[in-house]
Amino acid sequence: MNVVAQQDRSLVTAVAIQSSYARQVSDVKAPIINSFYDVSSTAYDRYTTGSVVRLKGKHLRFNPAAVDEGVFVDDGTTDTRLVVYSVVGDRQIDALVPTGISGDLTVTIRTHYTPGGDLRQSSYQRQVSPA
Repeated sequence: MNVVAQQDRSLVTAVAIQSSYARQVSDVKAPIINSFYDVSSTAYDRYTTGSVVRLKGKHLRFNPAAVDEGVFVDDGTTDTRLVVYSVVGDRQIDALVPTGISGDLTVTIRTHYTPGGDLRQSSYQRQVSPA
């Protein structure tokens, strides 16, 4: 079956006339999380308690010894900081998911880029769920 559809020219013209865009450039550096990977289940956007997860992105580095910095997971009621890290880099973080966490989680990274600077944070665009 071949289906041929032709758009209504008046609708296309009306949308083109009324649409606009503006480019916004942010000069504030913040963490950018591109992916969340569970090493145990080899699945993206999933986690296994007691397993290592790998976050990849940009500007991810933080001070693991600072209690207000790090990877935080929120199940909607409790915000939990992950405390064990094997890799903390600008483009990758490997962290251990503690036991006792369950449900769909929002993942957030918080960091200071300069001593005494503002705390910057960013959340992963998707929620992660148990594997």
